[in-house]
Parts: sequence; structure tokens; C-alpha cells
Amino acid sequence: MEGIMQFRERVIAIRTDNPDAWISASLDLNKAYTDEKKKRVADGLICEVTYWPRGITGGATSKVEGLGATFGAALDSALAQAEAAEADYQKTRIGDLAEAIIRLAFRLGDMPTESALRGEGFDQAELDALGGQAVDQANDMAAGAPFAILPDATAGNEPTDGIPEEPD
Repeated sequence: MEGIMQFRERVIAIRTDNPDAWISASLDLNKAYTDEKKKRVADGLICEVTYWPRGITGGATSKVEGLGATFGAALDSALAQAEAAEADYQKTRIGDLAEAIIRLAFRLGDMPTESALRGEGFDQAELDALGGQAVDQANDMAAGAPFAILPDATAGNEPTDGIPEEPD
């Protein structure tokens, strides 16, 4: 059984790897039964871990809660849920980015630049991590059209914070 000091060390390791992460742990007598299945988790007190991998201000999709008989088990549950939620979030962001690539290519008459996509709400880290997959998805969505994301330096103009206004 994992003790409180091992749990503390795991939390410190998570925060070291991800300084934005926020973890809250509590003992709760009122959650002796889970809300979903009314299945007893443990006798007496329940350990609860709430985990915000993107920080407390990281949005509603960032918060997960795990319950368990020990803090270690509750943390394991929260981490598994966070991993699944992150995979879903990334899949959604790849689709959103693919749609933005197609929309901007149509609007601009050329492939969008990184700065144009940042103007659409994607940060540089997302473009670096998800851009290749989003280009592949854009190509699939548009029957193999050759889409790309142009680095700002190759666009032939100064980087901007957005895209030009749509023509009337």
C-alpha cells in the first residue's frame, strides 16, 4: 500500500515535469459511494484527487477527479482520466486546425502561415506538435488537396498577428 510520503513524491514528480499542473487531495466521508454506479469504493473515508494538468485556469476540459481507497489509487484514476481527456482534446484540436488550414487557404488564395493560424487561436506549441497531423487531415478532408502550413519566414511578408480582412 502506497503511503502518504510516496504519494507526495509522485505529486512532486508530476509538478516537476509539468509546472502548470495543479493537484488537490482530500479525504471525503461523503463519497463512500461513487456517483456513477453507487458502487462502494472503500469503507469509511474515500481518498479523492483532483488534477488540473493545464493548471486551474486551463479550462473545464482540464479538470479530472479520481477516487480510491488510497491517495495513490485516486491519483492513478485521475491520471488515467487525464490521459484519455488529453487524447480526445488533441483529436479535436487537430480537426479544428485542419478546418482552419482549409478555410484560410481558401480565404487567402495561398497556404496559411503560422502567424495566420496563431491569429485563429492556435499557439505555436500546438502548431509544432499537431501541425503535421492537421495538414494530413486537411488533405484527407479535401480529397488529397496539397495543403501545408508555411513558416512565417517563407511567406514573403512580415509576420502578422492575424489574417487580412475578408473581401466584400
